[in-house]
Amino acid sequence: TGLLRRAETEQELADILRAGLQSAYSTEQVFSVMPVAIAEAQTGAPAADSQFSGTNLQEAGVDEADIVKYDGEIIYYLGYESDAEIQAGIAAESTFFQPELSVRLYRTDTEKPEAELVSELKTGSGNLAAEGLYLHSNGEDKNLWAISHSYQYYSWDSFAYPGAWSDVVTRAQSWQVADPELPQKQIEIEIDGSLLASRRIGDRLYLATRFSPTITGITPYPEPAQLDSNKTLIADLPTQQLLPQIQVDGVSYSLLEGADCHVPNEEPADGVALSADSSLITVTSIDLTNPSEIVSTCLNVYASGFYASTESIYVTANNSAGNTLVHKIALTGEGPKYRGSGSVPGYIGTSNPAFLMSEHDGDLRVISSVWRSTPFPLPVLELDFEQEAAVEEAEEDLGEHRLTILRESNDGQTLEQVAQLPNANRPDHIGKPNERVYAARFIDERAYVVTFEVIDPLYVLDLSDPEDPVISGELELPGFSTLLQPVGNNLLFGIGHEVPADGPAITQGLKLALFDVSNLEQPQLLAQDIVGGRGSSSPALYDHHALTLLQVEDKFRIALPIERYAEAPAGELGDPWQYYGWSDNGLHLYEIDPQAGSLQSAGQLLIEQGSSEQTWSTGLYESRSILHDEAVFFLNQGEIWSHTWGASTP
Repeated sequence: TGLLRRAETEQELADILRAGLQSAYSTEQVFSVMPVAIAEAQTGAPAADSQFSGTNLQEAGVDEADIVKYDGEIIYYLGYESDAEIQAGIAAESTFFQPELSVRLYRTDTEKPEAELVSELKTGSGNLAAEGLYLHSNGEDKNLWAISHSYQYYSWDSFAYPGAWSDVVTRAQSWQVADPELPQKQIEIEIDGSLLASRRIGDRLYLATRFSPTITGITPYPEPAQLDSNKTLIADLPTQQLLPQIQVDGVSYSLLEGADCHVPNEEPADGVALSADSSLITVTSIDLTNPSEIVSTCLNVYASGFYASTESIYVTANNSAGNTLVHKIALTGEGPKYRGSGSVPGYIGTSNPAFLMSEHDGDLRVISSVWRSTPFPLPVLELDFEQEAAVEEAEEDLGEHRLTILRESNDGQTLEQVAQLPNANRPDHIGKPNERVYAARFIDERAYVVTFEVIDPLYVLDLSDPEDPVISGELELPGFSTLLQPVGNNLLFGIGHEVPADGPAITQGLKLALFDVSNLEQPQLLAQDIVGGRGSSSPALYDHHALTLLQVEDKFRIALPIERYAEAPAGELGDPWQYYGWSDNGLHLYEIDPQAGSLQSAGQLLIEQGSSEQTWSTGLYESRSILHDEAVFFLNQGEIWSHTWGASTP
């Protein structure tokens, strides 16, 4: 009865894929959509006892791949070869030289402090991009997993075409690292398809990939005279080429059988039938205690977003008809299982959609936005007049931003809407007119949402009754946050930009803010710090892994990489659009005292400073830090700097 059903045979799956390919490689593409649902009236942070920091996670218990992992003794650092190695490789080869990914293992000494290279693992060349690392311990065994994938560049006009996703692989490699000086290769797994995301939950590694078959001779944007050739090439494709393969230590076999996949239901009980897609979204589960045990399921759907809890994976699909489809995959002991689909109005953000979703007690909570000014660049079936009118009326009455709560139906085929906010009984909007959602964070039975156009409202949503969510509080102040980091039980640390309260809304220095959210109805700003002038930035603005948090007794330590622009431009200041000159790059340290409600600087480690010889920044892209007792380790562009907490560099 749901939007998707299990394929009955491999041949049926192959025929549906061929139909999707025929549509994708024709002169027109059509994507089916569901009507927007209008609401009816409704009556994870590091462990506190940790002595060293770990990867900053969105969900407790759901590990995320990162280029740096730390076990309290060894730093594992995934990256490309050093500049010197690359230059040597270019000089030695007459053909095009491809840098090789590798994992460097450093033993730390927290007393000095320092980090010493003890070994290096080559992950292989071949146009690979790093996804990240995972550590997994099983008794005396300690395994390091490196996840990489084919490097790809997508433009909006190619994003919908299957050719952009073909002839690519996702690679997972494992080493036994109980002896870090003599790591032993364990297993290498390659899956056909582009990596969407990965997660580790307990003893299971999950890889979400998108596979499109490689079709030699196909014309991506055919003229009418080329259509027959495309149709023939697709019709003649062997079934085996339509399905992804997996290689385990060089031995290849089919990743899926027909019955492992779910395809569009021709007559769903609710909504419009989806059209066949040209790709397969595959979720593969690998047992880390026995990596040869691999189970997969797949959906014949388009995908644009991904979120994982400890219980489920959700795959989302934005489209230009004003809604987003949501597909639920339960993580069972027998492997990933499709459980049903639903929809939310509007789009789930594009920069980091996972932070706009959260599962709690089986319910999925979603923040979405109805935007009309910039349609998603995929042609879709048009909504009929009544549906379009309902969408426009909902925008006017309920605002642009919604909270929707979805729950799996009893028959397991549908994600039913439990509640939506605003609604007729609770009409207050999330955000003022024309404000965008800049940040969101779900924590247990609460949600925090930052919207911005000129003034930054922080909204607190009470989700304790999932059938009647409430906007319980709001705080307005200049500027905005793009990342909200929970600190203990009742504090939020926000990272964003300062914006003048008067005048044009032009971003200025980096803004760090500490909020007290113990009172749902009255969130308060406790402290803030403005770092640098216009142009100042931090990778933590868009990547939560760049922020490091560690609790030490009753206080919290934060390490934050910052590219600081603080050299005042020549002439008279007063124009907010004037950029400052670059001053320095480094790791800035802060201490939060929950009892005092304070945010205090605890020193900084500067690794690059502006001078008459160097007036430009080399950047802090993908920089990371580790806190261990009083030792601080800062990793950037393949190098490691050591530091002592509370000290400063000149």
